[in-house]
Amino acid sequence: MARLFSNEQLNKAYKKYYGIYFTSNNPNLFEIVINKLLIYFFNFKILSINLKRDIYKLFHKFSLKKSFWESKILLNINNSEMKNLSQKLRENKFLFIENFLENDCYSKILNNWPNINYFRKNHKIIKYYSTGFKYLDDKISEKDKNYFKNYKELKQFYLFIKSNDFKIFVNQLLDFENKEFNNLSILSTMAPNDSYLIPHVDGIGKYLNSAYNFIYFLDGNNKNTALSGATGIYKDNNFKEPLIIPSTLKNSLLIYESTEIFYHGFDFTKMPNDVYRKTVNFQFVQK
Repeated sequence: MARLFSNEQLNKAYKKYYGIYFTSNNPNLFEIVINKLLIYFFNFKILSINLKRDIYKLFHKFSLKKSFWESKILLNINNSEMKNLSQKLRENKFLFIENFLENDCYSKILNNWPNINYFRKNHKIIKYYSTGFKYLDDKISEKDKNYFKNYKELKQFYLFIKSNDFKIFVNQLLDFENKEFNNLSILSTMAPNDSYLIPHVDGIGKYLNSAYNFIYFLDGNNKNTALSGATGIYKDNNFKEPLIIPSTLKNSLLIYESTEIFYHGFDFTKMPNDVYRKTVNFQFVQK
């Protein structure tokens, strides 16, 4: 759960997504009623979008071409680089890697990425984008199991993240922790124009001693990554003091220690309507 976000950013989100929302500390009865109506209409809009997507999926599955790609996924990182990457992560507690996957693997996942209708629009304005294919504690919903049958490239990537080979890679990267880390969750996202992630600290730090988030950027608009859904790491919760903003949203990986007080998020996106930022997010926690 997101925590430690600023009222300034929260009020901006209210105005952006609810409309003429009243943000005074002591609203009168009229303002309270208007605010409740705005929230109701916003939630109805999101419900309608998701219902439309559910109907689309019923018909779309019949037109999908079956894929049988079973190739092994390979990282574009050699053993000689591991020590340097691990040292950077240890020093900064965050790390950005370009050209993460071998190019052929990357292209196959990108070219067979699920349609936007396979993702659910989030009704939370502080995390306003679409999510899907959620995998948590080795469990996935029956619906998503069926969807994976149509998108085997994405399934193959999930299996790779869950594999012992990738676990070895992660633990080599986190060798300085002197702990064993296992995958806890995987989630895919799509963020179109006007998406938003409020700068926040992850709530998991209240429950675990050590955890790392991995954001694999599959695709996006590289002309201005800061306004295209590039989740950045900040010293503050108002986008004013960036520590790192991803330089590319294509085949790159951002890692950060989620139990640290790191603010991360992205400002309201400004992209062409046919462009989506696509990510696969996964989390490794201490065993």
